[in-house]
Amino acid sequence: EDSDKLGFESEQVGLLDTLRSAFESGLRMITNNQLGSVPAEQTQLPQQWLFDLPFLHGGDVHNLSVEIFEQGVHDGVDQESDLKAWCAHLSLNMPGLGATEITVRLVGAKISVDLTASEQTTLGLFLRSQQSLTAGLESRGLKLDRLNVVHDPGLSGHQSAPPSLDVRA
Repeated sequence: EDSDKLGFESEQVGLLDTLRSAFESGLRMITNNQLGSVPAEQTQLPQQWLFDLPFLHGGDVHNLSVEIFEQGVHDGVDQESDLKAWCAHLSLNMPGLGATEITVRLVGAKISVDLTASEQTTLGLFLRSQQSLTAGLESRGLKLDRLNVVHDPGLSGHQSAPPSLDVRA
């Protein structure tokens, strides 16, 4: 706002405005994620945590969206079991891998993984590493119960929408 007093060039003012917009957008996202991550310990709502992890790769900034949530007893878990189901949903889009979404579900010591990718090569990469994934899980006392790999070329055009926010309290 005071760029004329500070002697900034119009290009510099544009860059500062872009930076300000990015900060404001990031703060809005943090606020929304904090609201969506409020633990529901004293309500019947499932617990969930939402966050985005920016990272630098090949000189470009990419984003990994993470949602961790407790799945309710009636959401597919055996109703006679006292085990909780925890899920993690990861979403990213990178050159070379394309758009990729991974959902990991943990019930007791069993893990199921659903992978959806826009690129066929990403699926092949994941399938080739299945043996080391299984060995890594077993070394931690876990068992790969199910692996589901799906090719969805339309995923690359899909902008991942922020998870819905349940504000009942």
